[in-house]
Amino acid sequence: MKLSNTDPCNRAGLTSATSCYTDTSQQNHAVYNITECNQTSSTSLSGRFVFIQSRPNQPLTLCEVQVFKGGCPDGNYGEDCENQCYINCKDRLCNSTTGNCITCIQGYYGTTCQQRCTVTNCIGNCNINTGECFECKPGFYGTTCQYRCSNGCTNNNCNKDNGTCTCKSGFTGDKCENCQQGKYGDDCQQNCSTGCVDHTCSKSDGTCPVCTSGWFDVRCNSSCDITNCVGNCNKTTGQCNSCNNGWYGKNCQQGCSEGCLNNNCSKSDATCPVCTAGWFDVRCNSSCDITNCLGNCNQSTGQCRACYPGWYGQNCKSQCNEGCLYNTCIKLDGSCSVCTAGWYGTNCASKCSSNCIRACDKPNGTCTDCRPNTVGPYCNSTCGSGCQPIPGNITCNRNGRCTSCIMGRYGDRCDNNCNITCNGGCDRYNGTCINGCIKGKSGQYCDKNCNNNCIHCKQDDNNSCTECKNGRWGTSCNESCSFNCNTPDDSAISLCDQMTGSCSDGCQTGKTGSDCSQDKPEKSRSSISPVVDGIIGALFGIAVTVLIGIIGFCYYIKRRPPPKPARETPGYRYNNRPDTYVSPVVTEENTYDTLEQASNDHGGVADPYYKTLEHVSAYVNIGRE
Repeated sequence: MKLSNTDPCNRAGLTSATSCYTDTSQQNHAVYNITECNQTSSTSLSGRFVFIQSRPNQPLTLCEVQVFKGGCPDGNYGEDCENQCYINCKDRLCNSTTGNCITCIQGYYGTTCQQRCTVTNCIGNCNINTGECFECKPGFYGTTCQYRCSNGCTNNNCNKDNGTCTCKSGFTGDKCENCQQGKYGDDCQQNCSTGCVDHTCSKSDGTCPVCTSGWFDVRCNSSCDITNCVGNCNKTTGQCNSCNNGWYGKNCQQGCSEGCLNNNCSKSDATCPVCTAGWFDVRCNSSCDITNCLGNCNQSTGQCRACYPGWYGQNCKSQCNEGCLYNTCIKLDGSCSVCTAGWYGTNCASKCSSNCIRACDKPNGTCTDCRPNTVGPYCNSTCGSGCQPIPGNITCNRNGRCTSCIMGRYGDRCDNNCNITCNGGCDRYNGTCINGCIKGKSGQYCDKNCNNNCIHCKQDDNNSCTECKNGRWGTSCNESCSFNCNTPDDSAISLCDQMTGSCSDGCQTGKTGSDCSQDKPEKSRSSISPVVDGIIGALFGIAVTVLIGIIGFCYYIKRRPPPKPARETPGYRYNNRPDTYVSPVVTEENTYDTLEQASNDHGGVADPYYKTLEHVSAYVNIGRE
């Protein structure tokens, strides 16, 4: 059993009615006493129409139907029927308990009929529960008949639920909303352009989604030249989207520059991604000389990116200096990282000094090592004049240190003079006198005086005398000879032995003893005849003369210079006597004190460390012996 509050009482009403009661007993009853609904879709027996439907394939026989309504009069509801039914309830009939309308007046729906139906295109009233139309006017469809059937539907009729229909000529689709292929327009009677791909265009305006090759514009009615195009032209502008290799321009009618690699350039402006060798600029229209370039020139500047070995400069036109190692230099300025042996400078353009051995320093040309007997940073100075020349050997080292010094000089460079009071040379390293001092001097530098009574004293003790002045004797010569000693004919000073003090020339008359301090006895004096006295005196004189000769010879031997070795290079004699000067004999072979220091490579300025020594009168060159 179904209930409904809307018209009509037909199959459509049965379909839309709300199910209230279903017999679940599977048995037929003579009388059905229905007091309430047993379906969840309805909780009230209230309704304007009652639909009773038998089971399928079973006959239904109604002998009597009794319908009982509530106890309120029409138009009222409530426990005491004090409330009036809603104004939009048809005939003011409503449920006596809830007040819900039994049905609604035309144009309203809902339990209290307060919602307005969209009934513009409906036939009859709408469903009281949902507001949907039961039937639409011709040309409309949808639950509320809100959609218009396609004008392609025959007789303008379509299915109420989904709008499907039978199509008129020229239309297609379930709802006949589209034109057949090749047609467009409201009535689908106009033909699409032949330039449209698959002869397909928009139904509304005939525009084509895609044009066939050689056609463009919105309806593909305009032709375009695609001789050099890749694919079709642009659908909107008619210009080529891209060009075949070697062409550029809107319609690919202009050829790329021959300098473009693989004849490839930009379609828009003919610029080349890469130039062939020997060409540059944006379109590769300018040539560049790449004779000495390693690879092509720079595409923007035309300058060589890199040069072959031996060349440098923007276009590799300048040759590297021969002093560059492996003939390789920096492209920018020709400077060399490493120089060939014998060259120096940023560009290895300067030759090392001829006196350098092997190489010299790259930045400033100072020699790594010097040839023998040359000194200084550039090996352009000779050994100092104080160095002893050694033919065939090294006279001085790189720093100017002499192998040995000439007589009278000391120091690393033999540029210091020995003290003039030295007896001969001095120590090479510290200048101390090594052969003793001249007479009257003492100390390691012979710079101290012997005591006043000494003629010659020991070097390490100026009070230890080895030779006394006449009339003195003792280790320090502080003792006076006896006044009783005989004196030489030309002197008034008596002489005595330096060690013992004994008189050297005998005693004066009347005195005797080693120091003549004793008186001679009278007897002894008268016992010897004058003849004997004369003989004794003669013999004593001869002995003294021989002794003096021996002492003189020894002194000569000691002071004489040592003999020169065979084939020795001429040496030099030095006079240590401060009061004597011998004029030098100067030749080209002995001008060691006057050597000028040459400077071939450095502006002619002599090395300040190797200056010509000033002349010292105590050590003068007195010529060859």
